[in-house]
Amino acid sequence: MDSPSAVAHALEQTGYLSDSALATVTFLADQMERPLLLEESLEPARPRWPRRSPRSRTCR
Repeated sequence: MDSPSAVAHALEQTGYLSDSALATVTFLADQMERPLLLEESLEPARPRWPRRSPRSRTCR
């Protein structure tokens, strides 16, 4: 592969979901001839809600 976008395209053709970060890391690992270890979290993903500071409340 000659670029991260080529890696992303190849991953998509085989049915993998990829983003630019995954394609770039995969491309660099291939160029450096190094293994790439990926782990999946066993915990379900939870949405992160923005935290409000006490000063952000408006007084009426």
